[in-house]
Amino acid sequence: MHLDVNKVLSSTDNYGQCSIIPARLDYLDHQGREHVLARACDML
Repeated sequence: MHLDVNKVLSSTDNYGQCSIIPARLDYLDHQGREHVLARACDML
């Protein structure tokens, strides 16, 4: 999967958590459109 990320607006910091956690990345592409990439991630 290729993401066209020009600028990261925000992201979650879940370092050190050991469970299923939500992860989110808000970013702008090179055309200035805003996108959200969100998932629940199992860090175990």
